[in-house]
Amino acid sequence: MNNKIYIIFFIFLFITTINSQSPRYGHTSTCINSTIYILGGIIDNTPSTEFLSIDVSQSSLSSLKTKITYLNSKTNMDFIAPHAFAQTSPGLGSPSQTSDTSQKTVLYLFGGLQNNLFEFDISKVFAYDSTSNQWIRPNIDKNPPQKHVSFRTITSNFTVNSDPIYTFSVRDNNGEMDLFYTSSLSWSMVFTMPKFGNIHGFTTTLLRNGVIVYFGGSVISDGNNQGFGGELFSRDHLFVPTDYITIFDTNTNLWTGQQTVGNFPNGRTMHSAVVTLDGRIIIYGGINDVLLGKASSSSDNNKKYPDPLISILETSSQPFRWTTLQLGDNSLEPLQSYGHSATLIGTYMVVAFGMQSSENAKPNSMSSLKDSFAPSNSIYVMDTTNKTHIIWSKLDYTLEDFPVQLPLFTQAQQGGIIFGFTLLGIVIGTLFTCCWVKKHPKRRTGHGAAADD
Repeated sequence: MNNKIYIIFFIFLFITTINSQSPRYGHTSTCINSTIYILGGIIDNTPSTEFLSIDVSQSSLSSLKTKITYLNSKTNMDFIAPHAFAQTSPGLGSPSQTSDTSQKTVLYLFGGLQNNLFEFDISKVFAYDSTSNQWIRPNIDKNPPQKHVSFRTITSNFTVNSDPIYTFSVRDNNGEMDLFYTSSLSWSMVFTMPKFGNIHGFTTTLLRNGVIVYFGGSVISDGNNQGFGGELFSRDHLFVPTDYITIFDTNTNLWTGQQTVGNFPNGRTMHSAVVTLDGRIIIYGGINDVLLGKASSSSDNNKKYPDPLISILETSSQPFRWTTLQLGDNSLEPLQSYGHSATLIGTYMVVAFGMQSSENAKPNSMSSLKDSFAPSNSIYVMDTTNKTHIIWSKLDYTLEDFPVQLPLFTQAQQGGIIFGFTLLGIVIGTLFTCCWVKKHPKRRTGHGAAADD
C-alpha cells in the first residue's frame, strides 16, 4: 500500500510538471532582426541572468501568437553576473562592419544593478553575437567612470545602420553624454550638463531629426534599504515636471529645454517610452505620487494610476503637444505597470512583463495599492497606427527549451506538499497495517499454545 501511495504522488507531480516562464521586472529588451532578446531582471526578488528570445516577426504580431525560447542552455554566458535594470542596445559586430549596408547583429550589455539599487557599474560591457550565438567581453580601449546613479542607452528606429550608441549617465548631479563606437569598441565623451540632478527612472528617445527627448524620472532622497521589492516605495520622490521637456540635439551637441502644451501627464518614474515612425512618443505606466501614497489633492487619491496611463507627445509640432487616446471598443484595457519593457517593432509597441496591477484592483490606501502589484509574465501589443484610440491586445505564446518546473506551487509550497504526502503515506500505511493485523491475528504455536480438544 505504501508503494501505491508514493506512485500516485509521483504521478501527480509528473502530470503537473510543465515548461513555464517566470514573471519578472527590471529586465532589458533589445530587438535584432525580428527577435526581441530579454535579459536579466528581478525574478522572485532576486537579480537573474535569464536570457530569452521572443519572435516578433510580422506574422507573429499580426496573428497575436508567438514563441519564447530559453537561451541560457544554448550559449556561453556563465561569466555574466545576475543583474537588473541594465541597459542593452544593438550594434555592429566587428570593426569591418562600417558600410551603410552593415547590419546590427550584436547585443551590447552595459552594467546593471546588482547589490545596490542606486549604483550602476558600467565598467563591464558584454556583447552577444546573434549570428554565432556567443557571448564575449570586448577589449575596449577606454572605460567611462565606473559608478553612476543612472545610465541609459539611446537607440532609435531611424539609425539602424549607424555605428555609435549614444549613452547618457548621471554622476555627482552632473549629466554626461558619451558615444560608444561598436565598430572600434571605443568610448568618446561628447558633452556634460552640470547640475542635471541625480535623477532616476527617466526615459530617453531619439527622434528622426537627431533630437534626444528626456521624460520623467524623479530625484530620490535617502530612505531605508528594503531591497529590490520595497526600495522605491521607502524613499521620498521629487518628480520631474512634465510641462517642460529637456532635449539634446545630437547635430549641434547642445542642451535645451522646451515648454510643452496640452494635457500634461503626471510626473512618474520607471515608465516606458517609444517613438513611433511618425515621431510620436508613447509614454506608458510608471510610478507616481498616487502610487506612493502621497497624492497632492483629494481628487488624486481616487486615481490608482499615473494620469493618464498612456500619453502621447506630438513632436512634429512646435511646441511639443501632449494628447491622450480613448480606449477602443474591442480593446483590452491596459493595466498599470512599472519596470516593464516597451519595444517598437514596425507599427506595434510590444510591452513585456513588469510589475503589473491586478485586474479590477481598487486599492484605498498606499499599502494596498503597492500590494496590488505583482511580477507579470504577460506580453501585450499596442497598434500605434490608430491615432485616436488605444488598441491593446494580449500576445499569446508557446515555450521552447525551457527547463522543467512546477508552476503551480512555490518552492516552499512544493516542500510542504512533499512533506504532507509523505506524512499521509505513513499514516495510511500505519492504519492499513493495524487493520490487517486485527483481521489476521497471528496464531500462537509452541509450548504456550492451548491444546485442541
